[in-house]
Amino acid sequence: TDACHNTNLCSQTVTLPWASYTVNLVAGLNLIANQLDQGGNTLNEIMPNVPDGSVVYKYNNVPGTWAVSYYSAADSWNPGTITLNPGEGAFFQSPTNCIVIFIGTPHVPVLPRPIANGAIYLLSRQTNDIGNYTNIVGVAPTNGATVYRWSGSSYNSYSFASGAWAPSEPAAAVGEA
Repeated sequence: TDACHNTNLCSQTVTLPWASYTVNLVAGLNLIANQLDQGGNTLNEIMPNVPDGSVVYKYNNVPGTWAVSYYSAADSWNPGTITLNPGEGAFFQSPTNCIVIFIGTPHVPVLPRPIANGAIYLLSRQTNDIGNYTNIVGVAPTNGATVYRWSGSSYNSYSFASGAWAPSEPAAAVGEA
C-alpha cells in the first residue's frame, strides 16, 4: 500500500509448455515408454483412447514383478491405478495396429538410475528424445553391461566391453523402452 492508500497487486501466469509425440504400435507386443508428465501418469491419463482389448504389462524394477492392466472401451483401464512414469517401460499388447499419442509437460530427468549388479531393469529415457545407455541410466556403461532391445518378437542383445558396444551401440526411439 502506498501513501495514497492504493494497493498494487502483482499477478503472473506461468504456462508450462506442452509437448507430444506419436508411437506407431503393431498388433501384438510393443515396448513403450511415457516420456512426458500428465497428471499422475496413470494409464487413464496418458492413454485414454486405445483399442478395445489392449493390455499393458508394466515391469516394476525394484521388486522384479509385473503389474497388468486391461483396457475396455466401456470401462477404461482396469485397474486404473497403474502408472507409467517417465523413465519406466511397459509392454503394450494391442489387438490391432494403432497410433498412440502421448501429451504432457516435458519431464526433468532424475539421474543417475541406481542399478544393482546383475539386476535386470526395464527403463526408458525420461525425456522425449532418442535414448542411449548414458542418457537413460545417467552414467557411462561399465565392462559387462548388457542391453536387451525388443525386436517385436524377441530380444536383441548388446554387450559393452573394452570401451565399445557389440554388435553396435543400442538406441531407443522416442516412446520406446
